[in-house]
Amino acid sequence: MFGVTQALITLFDHSWLKAIKKKLFLPLGVMLAISIITLAADLVIWPMVAKSQGYSTCPYDTLLFGQKMSTAWSKKEAFCYDKGVQSRLSTGTFEQVVQVAKYLDSKHLDKKD
Repeated sequence: MFGVTQALITLFDHSWLKAIKKKLFLPLGVMLAISIITLAADLVIWPMVAKSQGYSTCPYDTLLFGQKMSTAWSKKEAFCYDKGVQSRLSTGTFEQVVQVAKYLDSKHLDKKD
């Protein structure tokens, strides 16, 4: 084991590798910081802001069922169980969200008539 460690130290002890490490240290550090900030915003800040605006998460088994990285949020829990919304929102893409908005607008207009 000591021989392998010594070989790796010798292999990475070249001056040109040290120069590359110095040049890559700052960009990699910046990328790591941006990744951590983005993750924190997605996992912590977004839910706090959504809740403060009156949104609540839909139950797991309603909208976006089976999507590991996506959750559905609504101001009215009834939308989570609406079959029309469920049929239009399978993955949560922007286009699907627009379709759901148009569907809900048309449904709202039908009730006014």
